[in-house]
Amino acid sequence: MSTEIRQRSRETQVSNGRDTKAKSMISDRPIRVFTMKKCLFVLVILIGSSLMFKLIFGRYPLKPHYHATGFEDHISAAFGFQTKEYAIMFDAGSTGTRILVFTFHRVYVDGNLKLLTEYFEEIKPGLSAYADAPNKAGQSLLPLLKKAKKLIPWSAWKKTPIVLKATAGLRLLPGSKSEAILDEVRKLFSHYPFLVAPDSVSIMDGKDEGLYSWFTVNFLLDTLSGDDEDMMASLDLGGGSTQVTLVANRPTLSAASKDIHNVMVFGRPLNLYIHSYLGLGLMAARHEILNIGNRTHDPESFKFISPCIHSIVNKKWIYANNEYQVKGEVIHEIPVKNSVKSKNSRVLRFEQCLKIANKVVNFKLYAPPELRQQKIYAMSYYFDRATENGLIDPFLGGDVKLASYIKAAKSACQHPNVDQPFACLDLTFISSLLNQGLGLNIDKKIILRKKIDGHELSWALGAAFHVLANNDKEKPGED
Repeated sequence: MSTEIRQRSRETQVSNGRDTKAKSMISDRPIRVFTMKKCLFVLVILIGSSLMFKLIFGRYPLKPHYHATGFEDHISAAFGFQTKEYAIMFDAGSTGTRILVFTFHRVYVDGNLKLLTEYFEEIKPGLSAYADAPNKAGQSLLPLLKKAKKLIPWSAWKKTPIVLKATAGLRLLPGSKSEAILDEVRKLFSHYPFLVAPDSVSIMDGKDEGLYSWFTVNFLLDTLSGDDEDMMASLDLGGGSTQVTLVANRPTLSAASKDIHNVMVFGRPLNLYIHSYLGLGLMAARHEILNIGNRTHDPESFKFISPCIHSIVNKKWIYANNEYQVKGEVIHEIPVKNSVKSKNSRVLRFEQCLKIANKVVNFKLYAPPELRQQKIYAMSYYFDRATENGLIDPFLGGDVKLASYIKAAKSACQHPNVDQPFACLDLTFISSLLNQGLGLNIDKKIILRKKIDGHELSWALGAAFHVLANNDKEKPGED
């Protein structure tokens, strides 16, 4: 019997052990479920508090409006508090057409747009090259449109605005020819599933070009919500025109009142000085300098002999659908060092070219005194010519003084380079434009960038923001 009792005791112990283990296993499950629920609850509370904080203080933000998405944006996007929006912008310039496809996040709580991604591609020549064959202008855009369809989800096609804005290239054409080109583009866009507004295809006013370039720079630098003193002036040198845009102070407000535009940026009023000089783009100015300094003395001729071109240069140049033969003028002779053959080379003088450039620039520009104090971002051909002549890194950009442009111009005028036959002329014009035209001191520092935070410096971003914002109080446009 005692043996039986011990056996039952062992069975009870084993049974109790199993029961205890089973109870332990059963009791673990609620604890784990409770822990997961607790973590999820805490996460929801944190996200909700963050969003509520933004909702309450969104109208009066405690920090500047940042252009890029942050950690909280990715979290809120995961919970459906943000939506993606797209915009297709065509920059139809004088030398080429560029497409920029932008992806934005629209923040649910305050409606602000934050830039997520950007696609950039360029084709040449520009639409103005098809002045006598406008049907080819539309066809030239087909590869870019094909790319846009691949980049944007089909579900967003109908809501995605597509815009083409032509700049100085089409402004300089006769009205009938430029309108014929734009009509072909309108027909092309009508066959695509994107959102086409009545004014989606047009020639952009130079004022808008300057405004959107300025907005792009300051938006990417996150200075739009800071003090006026933190905002950058922007200089944009295109092929047919150049734009000057800055926050105006008292001297300019009175001296150039016709160029002052009151704009609303993120609900904040700003007085901007904006002026676009048609005909003072690099290509247009090059043509004018060649024409003024032409030694053929034949205004109807398509031949240019210029002191701004080195004597070893004899090449064709196409401008405004006309083909010119450009040659350099012989100034005087000096021996070429380390020359294999004992022959002479002609050298032109920077001073002689500068006199001609000053005739093109002088009396055409207003020199805002604010430029001497404000930081300046310069883009487009300012950047390109600086990289080609070794003033800045072609990828990173850099800061240069006006004196560096002048020094590079003198060097280019003295030393021939068949790969850059217009280097002397172009750099001399830029030096004259900045010094004689805009009144900058030779020690003034100019910031040159092609990109900021990986995004192209172009008016296209500002224009895309304007289209998508669709709010008079928030858009970077004129009242």
